[in-house]
Amino acid sequence: MSYATVQAALLTAVRTTAEYDANNSGEGDERLLAKGKQKVCILRYGGHAMEAIGSPNRWAIRWTVVVDLWFHGRGELKYYNSDIATTVQSVLNAVLAYPTLNGTAGVTHVQPGDASDPDRWQGELRDWWVVSFPVIVTEVVNVTIAE
Repeated sequence: MSYATVQAALLTAVRTTAEYDANNSGEGDERLLAKGKQKVCILRYGGHAMEAIGSPNRWAIRWTVVVDLWFHGRGELKYYNSDIATTVQSVLNAVLAYPTLNGTAGVTHVQPGDASDPDRWQGELRDWWVVSFPVIVTEVVNVTIAE
């Protein structure tokens, strides 16, 4: 059972897109926004749910990974512009192309959730738009019983 493994595998899938690589995507590190990139992807922990399946030590864990897609300097944006919509679609295609996150042990299902409308962040963040959506990753594990 490992959220870190699930998050790393999801990040690898995101980095298969033309928009994201190791220089503008990462796990929970907003310092990427200061690197001067036009697009940044940050993955964050979004919680979990557990369900016992089959026997006392077999569990299905639904990890929620929040995907934040940041876009720099889009001006006064009332609706998705084509760049944001194209990038979101590219990331969704990459996530759906790896239904077990490239064979990650125990992962049985990957389900992207609904995305937010773009929100504008100003001030310290210097005019960024962000689109967020959850990705629910189901991992089936056997937990060793100690009693």
